[in-house]
This record gives sequence, structure tokens and C-alpha cells, in this order.
Amino acid sequence: MSNQVDITNGAMRERLRKLWDEQFPAHKHPVIAFRSAPATYPIKAGNRQIQKHFKWNLDLFATAQDEVNQLFHGEKFVGIHLRTGQDCVKSCEHAQGSSSFMASPQCLPASSEVEIWEEMCYPSVEHVVSLTAAAVEQYGAKHVYIATDKLSYSRELMEELEPRGVKVHHLDPHLPQMDLMILGQADFFIGNCVSSFTAFVKRERDANDRPSTFWGFPLSFSDGQV
Repeated sequence: MSNQVDITNGAMRERLRKLWDEQFPAHKHPVIAFRSAPATYPIKAGNRQIQKHFKWNLDLFATAQDEVNQLFHGEKFVGIHLRTGQDCVKSCEHAQGSSSFMASPQCLPASSEVEIWEEMCYPSVEHVVSLTAAAVEQYGAKHVYIATDKLSYSRELMEELEPRGVKVHHLDPHLPQMDLMILGQADFFIGNCVSSFTAFVKRERDANDRPSTFWGFPLSFSDGQV
């Protein structure tokens, strides 16, 4: 039995709770192990608010905070997430023309008839540099932090931003959670709409009222605008 419920729907939530209690009563099943999350993918819009209850391991977060302090020295920074691996190239070729793909409902509502386009799924280096530079200017940032699965575009970003006095950083940490924690603290974040990695960052930032957007969208992105 999977969890199809949207927690904003009280009647649906109560109905599913009763089904779970009947099939897996706590006195018989105090611990249940799953091969994957007993929920839909991507996450239903109404369930994104659950993120506010998520708390990082304190020791791990302290390590990330040390990196933030050493890299940015209290100055503003823009965080960006790039998916540039070969798997993403193939996936985006397949996704173009579809109305939904992987985590895309986070920027394309389920009711939207807008189709996925190239810059949204696999943005060009020119678009990455342009939108990042616009965010740096709008938020008065002195640093850009890059998280990526492959190509970082560090050279292109440095060529554009270092003459403006903006430093570009790419750690490529062993633990991807380090990127997640640092991106969550950025003054502004730009992510990949079809990526579940970006989706985690976006949910955490939404829970903390921090601004974000996606490649292919304007800096002033708001949910449900397309």
C-alpha cells in the first residue's frame, strides 16, 4: 500500500490513516522497513510543507557552517545547482515536449499545459552565466557557490564575475549533503526544475522563506506562475 495522500486534504488523510492502522497496527508492526519511500514521486504539492519538520544532523550541519564561514566571511552569496552529466543530456532530450518529467511539478503545476523546454532542463552555459550574473547584481552578492554532478562552468562564471569583484566557489564535496546544506543557506538560489536534488533545496528554502528560482525562469519566480 502506498501513500497517495495530500496532507492538505483532511478527509483523504484520515481515510488513509485508518487503512494503515488496519493493515499495520502498531502493536503488531512497531517497526516497518521499506525499500523506498511509501509515497508518490515527485512529492505532491500539498506535502512540501513537511520539509519544515526536517532537521540536519548537528555535527554535519556544523561542518557545513564552517565551510560557509570560511568561504563567504559573512558576505552574501548566490548558490546554483547544475545538472550537466551525460545522463541529464539524454533525459532532457527525452523530456522536451512533455508537460511533466521527474521533479518538474515544482515549477510547472500539474494543471499546466506548458511543455518542458531546453533551458529549463539543460540550460546553456550562456544562460547559466547570464542568470547567475543577474542574481548577483540584484542581491548584491560577493560570492557564487556551485553544486554540480559534472561540469561546473567555473571558468565561464569567473570570466564574467571576477572583474566585478565576485568570487566563484566549487567544492565538489565527498558528501552531497554538504552541497544541500550550503545551498539551503544562500541568499539566493537557482536550481534545475526537473532535479530532485534541487527540489530538496527548494523545499528547505521555502520553509525558511528564502528566495529561489529555476533555470529558464525569471529571478522573480513564484509558484504557479506558468
